[in-house]
Amino acid sequence: MLWCLADLQRLPDFFRLFCIIGRFRHQARNDGAENGDQIGVGGLGILHRVMKQPGQDGFLWRAMFGQDRGNLDHMVHIGLSSRALPHLPGMGAGGEKRGAQKLRGEAGFHKGSVAPQDKIGKGMQAPPKPDMGAAMPREIITRRALIAASPLLAAPALAQAPFPNRPIRLVVGFTPGGATDISARAFAPKMSEVLRQPVIVENRPGAGSNLATEIVARSPADGYTILLATLGALVISPMVMRLPIDPARDLVPISIAVDLFNILTVPAERPWRTAADIIAAARARPGELSWGHSGIGSAPQLAGLLFAKMAGIETIEVSYRGGGLVATDMISGRLDYGFPTSPSVMTHIESGKLRGLAVPTLQRSRLLPNIPTVAETGLPGFNVPSWYAVVAPRGTPEPAVERMAHAMRIALEDRDVIGILNRNGLEAMPSTPAAFAAAWAAERTKWEPIIRESGIKIE
Repeated sequence: MLWCLADLQRLPDFFRLFCIIGRFRHQARNDGAENGDQIGVGGLGILHRVMKQPGQDGFLWRAMFGQDRGNLDHMVHIGLSSRALPHLPGMGAGGEKRGAQKLRGEAGFHKGSVAPQDKIGKGMQAPPKPDMGAAMPREIITRRALIAASPLLAAPALAQAPFPNRPIRLVVGFTPGGATDISARAFAPKMSEVLRQPVIVENRPGAGSNLATEIVARSPADGYTILLATLGALVISPMVMRLPIDPARDLVPISIAVDLFNILTVPAERPWRTAADIIAAARARPGELSWGHSGIGSAPQLAGLLFAKMAGIETIEVSYRGGGLVATDMISGRLDYGFPTSPSVMTHIESGKLRGLAVPTLQRSRLLPNIPTVAETGLPGFNVPSWYAVVAPRGTPEPAVERMAHAMRIALEDRDVIGILNRNGLEAMPSTPAAFAAAWAAERTKWEPIIRESGIKIE
C-alpha cells in the first residue's frame, strides 16, 4: 500500500506514529491473524489511549512530544512488526513469546510502559493474552518483521530532502513600488520556476531597510529566508550609524542581483536644468530647499548628504520608507529635489512629471546616455554607485547558498527578466557567492575613508 512507502522522517511525529501503527496493523493481518485490530493496533483508538494515559503509555507519549524522541526514531529505523508492541493497551500479545520479547527489547521500552511477560514480579500483573491459535515460528516472525521494516530502513537516506522543499521568503526592506521591490518582483517568479518552490516577496520597510536586514540576520540559517539588500544597508549603514547587527559578520553572500543608478531629479515645474542650478538656488535661499530619500543609510541619502557637503549648501532633509513615496511627493511639489533610484522615477521622467538632471556616477548610464553626470554639471569627482544583492543568515548551508545563486543566475539571464529590469533603469548583474564576497569587501574598503573624511554620521 502507498502508506507503506511513506518517508516517515519527513512527517510530523503524530502522523509518523500513525503510519507506524498502520504498518503494524497491516503486518498483523498478513501474519494470518483473524483480528488485525486485536493483534496489531486498534486504529485511532490506540492514539487516543496513548495521549489520554501518559502515565501508562509514557514511552509513546514522550516519543511523540520530544521528551524521548530517539525511541520513536528507533522504531522507524528498525521497522517493528505488529508483534513488537504486544503490551500496549489495545494491542494483543501476539506471536511467539520470546521473539516478541526480543523485538520489545530492541524497541527500548522505558519506565511507564507495561512490563513484558518475563519481567513480571511481585505486585505486577501481566496483561491478558487473547486466544491467538497456534503460535508462529520465531524465524517466520523475525523474517516478516524485517520485510515489514524494509521501507523504514530506507528512511534515513530520505530524511534530508533536497533544498528547497518549501517556500522561500525574499525580504525587501522598502515599500512596494521602489527599486528593490521592482527588482525582487522581476526575478522572483523565474527563481520559483528554477527552484520548483515559491519565492515570496515580503516587504518589511523601516530604518532605511536596516529593519529588514536585522530580521533576516536573526532568522534561522536554513536558506528559507533571504534578503534583497542594498549597498547602503550592507556597506554604508554600519559606517555611519550604530546597528544591532553587523552585516559583514551576520550575513553571507549569495549573488549580486542588479546594478542601478540614482538620478538627481526635480519636479517638472522647477526651473533648474543642471546640478549647478540647484546649488545656486540653495545658496541663495539657505535652509529652504528640501530633498528626500528612501531611508537612513540608503544610497539616495548618502548621495544627498555628500552633495550638500561638497557643494557647501544648507538644506532640509526628509526621510521616507521607500523610493516610490519620494517620487510621489516630488511630483506634488512637496520636495525640491532628490537622488531617487532609477526604477522609482523612470516612468515619471518619461511622462514629463519629473525631470532627470544628472546621475551620481563617474560615467553616464548605458540605459540613459543623454543624462550627464553630476561631476560634469556641477561637482567634479562626485560618485555614488549602487547595486542590490541577495544575502542569507550566517550559517546557511553552502549547498543551499549555491543552489540559490544558480537559480538567480538563470533568472537574471532570462530575456523577459532583463527586459523588465532595463525598462526600469536596472541592469542584471548575476554573480557567484565568491565574486559577490569580493565585491562586498572592495566596497567597504573604498567607502570607509570617504565616509571618515566626509564626516557623515547619522544619529
